[in-house]
Amino acid sequence: MSDVFDLADAVASRINGGTYTLSDTFTVSAMALIEYDMEDMEDAVLVKCVPLKQEIDPIARNKCKNEITIGVAVLKNVQTSTGSVDTAAVSGLVELSEEIADRLRSESYTVNSKRASWLRTEVDPIYDGDVLYASQQFRSVISVTYLLTTP
Repeated sequence: MSDVFDLADAVASRINGGTYTLSDTFTVSAMALIEYDMEDMEDAVLVKCVPLKQEIDPIARNKCKNEITIGVAVLKNVQTSTGSVDTAAVSGLVELSEEIADRLRSESYTVNSKRASWLRTEVDPIYDGDVLYASQQFRSVISVTYLLTTP
């Protein structure tokens, strides 16, 4: 398989191996596109892993810098009470996103005989306020960038 999908699989496995304060259970899988049925999300948190970006820059005549960014999406319907969004539920989902980001920080993998070393993590958006307001759905994206090098 391609380096980007093998790395996404490794990231998904790393997340699945963690323990989180949120009581919801989930299993992360790597996929090409985040697809979900709103009915499936009624009470469940969904965590999905997708390749987002690959940057290849030359650093020498025969050598390139290869950065791969994997996105981890955290999704869940957030119920409203008396017309307002449940802030405690949103806070718990933000904490889950932070825990996933912490779990992925400083982790390295071997992908197709290449080393994927952690470079940086970005959580953007922490949550999408427009979607939260309009659809009562929490959406957060954790982007983790790795440097892929040959041994």
